Amino acid sequence: SLNDYTGSDTSRLQQALNDALNAANDMEDRPGVYIPAGTWNIGNVTLGSKASKSQISIFGNGGQGSSSNLVFTGQFRIEHPVNINSITFDFGSSSMNGASGLLFRRPNLMGTGTGDGQREDDMDSSITQCLFMANKASGSMCIDYRGRNCLIDGNRFVTGDQSNAIGLSYYDNRNEPKESQDIYGWKRIHITNNNFHNWTETAVVVYPAGIGKEGVFSATGNGPDPRLNEAVPSGFIIANNSVETQGSLIRFLSLQANGSGPSYDCKPEACTFNSNTNVNKSGP
Repeated sequence: SLNDYTGSDTSRLQQALNDALNAANDMEDRPGVYIPAGTWNIGNVTLGSKASKSQISIFGNGGQGSSSNLVFTGQFRIEHPVNINSITFDFGSSSMNGASGLLFRRPNLMGTGTGDGQREDDMDSSITQCLFMANKASGSMCIDYRGRNCLIDGNRFVTGDQSNAIGLSYYDNRNEPKESQDIYGWKRIHITNNNFHNWTETAVVVYPAGIGKEGVFSATGNGPDPRLNEAVPSGFIIANNSVETQGSLIRFLSLQANGSGPSYDCKPEACTFNSNTNVNKSGP
């Protein structure tokens, strides 16, 4: 619990995250961080990485729109698998204009043995029953999720007229066969039962293989170059979501082969879209 620590709210949360990561031990120990009821003012915090499959739970006082309110002036960077539940994330005061509120980005932790460690694409996290209040500046995003195995369920996003709720991308890991990646990464991605108040912009943005919010992953030494002719996301489910304003639900971006060359559309194949409300304009 944050009440177990002293110092600023940012310091308390960072200490709790550090202790939880230290306690994570594969499937044996699954530590949790409890956010008590109240308003907590948070700057930049990071949940670091560890070659462990043990998910860390970060949970609030209960229910969507929880009384556990994290008001951010910075970014929450997540490098280890987590389960996040029943927290209000308020990025409205964040100084990270045009950036991501929750950035899921796992470093390469692969060892030399079979099954030893995890790669960048093994993000393996869930976000459920949370309320997101976005920084409404152009290009801002509530959740920037880079990797596979993701459940985003039962949340509400209030993103304004220039920002997005969710960005999905992956590292296009070529060290594994297609069969294990479900076509280059879109394995167990579930966006279900969410409500989006997104005004004019798209709620969910899907990037081509090897591309993220800031561009090509390899440009910063993370992941390979994109596959220009194979940037086809497959194998994820978007179902039972609602968009209550004029923005669209989902947009699949294109990948330019060069500065002026042809684009390769990032079209959905073998994906499931079911019972979504107000899927319009740029969405399927």
